[in-house]
Amino acid sequence: AIGGLMDFCIVGSDDLHFAFALLGRIRETYPSNINRDYAMLAKSWSDRVGAIAGYGGNVGYVDVNVYHRRSGSRNSRSYFGRWLILSHYGFSPAKDLARDEQSGVIYLTNKRRFDLDLGARRIEAIQRGVVNYFLSHDEDNQRIMMMRQMARMGRYGHGAVATPRRPRSASPNAMMRMPRQFVAPRRAYLQGFY
Repeated sequence: AIGGLMDFCIVGSDDLHFAFALLGRIRETYPSNINRDYAMLAKSWSDRVGAIAGYGGNVGYVDVNVYHRRSGSRNSRSYFGRWLILSHYGFSPAKDLARDEQSGVIYLTNKRRFDLDLGARRIEAIQRGVVNYFLSHDEDNQRIMMMRQMARMGRYGHGAVATPRRPRSASPNAMMRMPRQFVAPRRAYLQGFY
């Protein structure tokens, strides 16, 4: 009845979209400068979900705490930075995504489809930005996460070690990797833990 789950959220947020769609408030889940196609697809899907859920009237909850540990550290998730990738390159789900007819897998459109070199470079930049975004999570690297936690706690579990924050920048690629001056001190400190 709702047409499946949202399958065009290439940098995540579909869980947030879903929760707000139940209330008919999906507009609050993405930035105003997102491509019009993204906003229209999200709104169309949200209208179907909201109607079924009675715009919150048919929604309940269980009063428990849920913990998940599969998304990397909170700092590495870069919730703001991921939207910069989509808005900076004008990501359009309608134009930039295609579905494999046999498998149903969704992928960025074939770069060869574009006659202009600019279109192919744009798709490559989106792909590079999305891949860098997910790699920056370090969500599968338990060793790195443990070392980061140890660094925050201090060598013997007490005291705090200051870890510099990532600089704010309008460039999506700048959000994906920390400048050298922020990485080197932490690496030097963590050498004792290897």
